[in-house]
Amino acid sequence: MFVPSSLDWVAMGIHVTANFPAPGRRGWSVELSDDELADGAVIVFDYGDERELRELRLPEALAAPRELRLLAERIETYGQMADAALGTEGSRVVALAEKLRAEGQGRAGLSGEFLARIVAEKRLHEQSGSPPVATLAREHKVARSTVYRWLRAAEEQGIQ
Repeated sequence: MFVPSSLDWVAMGIHVTANFPAPGRRGWSVELSDDELADGAVIVFDYGDERELRELRLPEALAAPRELRLLAERIETYGQMADAALGTEGSRVVALAEKLRAEGQGRAGLSGEFLARIVAEKRLHEQSGSPPVATLAREHKVARSTVYRWLRAAEEQGIQ
């Protein structure tokens, strides 16, 4: 039987890798990087034999004030993503990444990249025959009025 040594998920600019112990070895780890944090910064969650968190390693690149603020806002969700990755719950990893990005959009303003992604998703839902606004609201766990606001902002920015 093939047992993978690691599994990867990439969603919304967040890359998560769960590393599993080789037969006869001990310990698990999860590596997480986020495009919105310092370039190349990888957060490492080290787990013991019972999958309890033993150590959290943060790179020096995250010592800058902006990076520390973002890390403080997101560390709980990053931990949830690491736990989901250890349980090979890929859909939960992706859902947490989407939730993290949706929360960030409310505080920092709507980026052109985010709005372009929303418009592209809307088109896909239209093509598949799904109600686009209701489907986007359900997928992003927001109210339909929020989706309408995103689409209006995209139109105002000329994003088609």
